Amino acid sequence: MNEKRYTFIGGGNMARSLIGGMINDGCDPEHIRVADPGSEQRQQLSAAFGIHTSASNIEALQQP
Repeated sequence: MNEKRYTFIGGGNMARSLIGGMINDGCDPEHIRVADPGSEQRQQLSAAFGIHTSASNIEALQQP
């Protein structure tokens, strides 16, 4: 795709679907971040897609 960075606020079903589609289209998982308060949700997303996750919206937006 491109070198843009993407941050999702909330890691629910909609984010999961969009992330899966982005990765299938060639987006580098290193360019995707998710902020979600649930530690289990963050762990599942990280394991499923190899993306960076955070409990903090601000931290997720500030990650390089």
